[in-house]
Amino acid sequence: MKLLMSVSAKAIIEALKRSSSRRSKRKALNTWKCFPCENSYDNSINPAYLMIYTIEKAHLISEHLKRFTTGHAHYVAGQFANIDFWLQEVKDALKTIDGYNKRFNSMRDVHNKWIESTEPYEDKEAIESYEALPIHRAPLVRVSHNELEAARKDLTDATYFFLLRCYRMRLLDKNTLEIKCNEIGTSIDPSDLEK
Repeated sequence: MKLLMSVSAKAIIEALKRSSSRRSKRKALNTWKCFPCENSYDNSINPAYLMIYTIEKAHLISEHLKRFTTGHAHYVAGQFANIDFWLQEVKDALKTIDGYNKRFNSMRDVHNKWIESTEPYEDKEAIESYEALPIHRAPLVRVSHNELEAARKDLTDATYFFLLRCYRMRLLDKNTLEIKCNEIGTSIDPSDLEK
């Protein structure tokens, strides 16, 4: 990925030069790496490397639930004490995934209207506070339906298998398992209860 040598990036480079410790230099360098180049939105560059919040949130929760599912029994029992918290996190993430298209359409419409009505410039006050980047005039890129569905399925499956593990450890009875599965929009496979 190309990097933008804007005023903001230049300020970070200056901060690198002034930094005395390795840690502060590393922090400044990592901050600098997150600024995309003006040309990074052209058609020759695939923006798939950008992880959107919606998918990142679902992935993070899925990874935690997978660790709970495969962890030692005492670890699973401890996490079971917070099952309502984790189920709420899952439901929020699923709601975020389901609302992505509406949020994207709204963002795209405002983005396009603003670009059409504005000349390219850099905000002088923001430049002085090192927050400005040049305006990107390329269209926003929507995350594919397949990626959203994959994140949704992964999250639902991870939650299901965590609930199933709790059931097998006798932390949940069958009725409660059914209720919890319904809360996340999935059903129980009868063969999973026999194992």
